[in-house]
Amino acid sequence: MRKPNSVLGGVALALALTLTACSDDGTDPDAQDTPTATPSTTAPTSATPTPQTPEDLAEVALMSYFTITEKAEKSGKLKDLVKLSEVATGDAYFNERTKVMDYNANGVRLRGTVQHELGDVVTVDSGTFVISDCEDRAKSKVVVLASGNKVPFTDPDGNPMPDRVKVDYTVVKRAKGEWVVEEADVRWREQC
Repeated sequence: MRKPNSVLGGVALALALTLTACSDDGTDPDAQDTPTATPSTTAPTSATPTPQTPEDLAEVALMSYFTITEKAEKSGKLKDLVKLSEVATGDAYFNERTKVMDYNANGVRLRGTVQHELGDVVTVDSGTFVISDCEDRAKSKVVVLASGNKVPFTDPDGNPMPDRVKVDYTVVKRAKGEWVVEEADVRWREQC
């Protein structure tokens, strides 16, 4: 996820300090007290705004993909992949389906939580975005159910994979208007 911007907090602190420094200390006998303003209340805003831009919609699709794939990897059940076709297509769909089928056949499951920190959204064209993700597997592991032994995360060459690795996701807009993940390009040698 993106880090929140703290500029507004800094501005509020600076304004508070300025107002404190300029306040009346009561030494001017001719000065009149000015009434203090009461803060106005506004209706609370939604915690998650409705996505408006194509970039926002692509990010929402990617977050849905993460939720569905993690649930399927934890359960190892193909029934948990039923919704995968709603959020994935192409290589992303095929590779995730294959992974869950392998997990099921070999009696292994994902445990813990994989953290995602989304980076820049790069526009390829009006219907395609590449979204960088820093995938952090430090708080997760794949285990063999029968023994509880941990299965190490490795790259295609069998080398140990670092806990944090960069993944570029290609998110595309289908003809019917929905956004889906088409490809997950794991940057095996790029830590984040």
